[in-house]
Amino acid sequence: MQNRNHSFLGAFGLCFLVLITGFGIGVVFAILQSVTKLNLDAKVITAIGNSASFGLAIWIGLKISEKEYSEVLRLNPFKPLEALSFAITAIGFSFLLSEVDNLFSMLVPKPDFIINLFQGLFDGENIFLSVILLSVVAPITEELMFRGVILDRLLKYFSVSSSFLISSLLFGLIHLNPWQFIGSSILGIYMAWVVYKTNSIWNSILIHAVFNGIPLIVLHGLQLEIPGFSAPIAGKIQVLQPLWLDLLGLLITCFGLSLTFFLFRNRNEKIA
Repeated sequence: MQNRNHSFLGAFGLCFLVLITGFGIGVVFAILQSVTKLNLDAKVITAIGNSASFGLAIWIGLKISEKEYSEVLRLNPFKPLEALSFAITAIGFSFLLSEVDNLFSMLVPKPDFIINLFQGLFDGENIFLSVILLSVVAPITEELMFRGVILDRLLKYFSVSSSFLISSLLFGLIHLNPWQFIGSSILGIYMAWVVYKTNSIWNSILIHAVFNGIPLIVLHGLQLEIPGFSAPIAGKIQVLQPLWLDLLGLLITCFGLSLTFFLFRNRNEKIA
């Protein structure tokens, strides 16, 4: 029991370190920009803060681990067909979990600063920075942390299902945004399962990158403003997505998962 407590507190402590470090970096940049002529884009500051804060926590987590870094982080190669099935599922999840967040937002309306934050990340200004932040920086740092260091730590003393759940809840909590918590936690459980089954963190990085990138592709690549998904919130009133998008998301998710289970079954048959 004591080892379990230490494992959980250690995982929670790493998350707390990320938040404190990120906050400190934000304060430093705010001071620099107020006393100098430095004028960095908010997305650049966020990317730097994310990389530095998660990087520090990952480094500490690896230092206190008794395993090789590559083993903790599961830096094994992925299988292309399996990775394709995960990417397809991530597309479906992007549509479905967006609607989950919409439903929660209708029950608990978002404050203006949260609305402005989301729209700032997905607006057309510096779209390249948005792609780098959402589909490169965040997937790499957050996956190495949650599906790497933290999941490995929890698996030492907790059951597989409990480890998936705890790491995913911490993943949801670290966003400090109740409107992302449910969707992030569900996605986190799926990514933990994928990493555990494949022993490759590259798969969860891919899932995370695709999941974050789909709204950018729909809005700026396809030039589609879909209410409840990629269109700005009109009048600050939350709306649901069109039913066809929910059904499409369900169809894509089921297809992706079916393909994954088929490939996993073939893998098991070959091993046997």
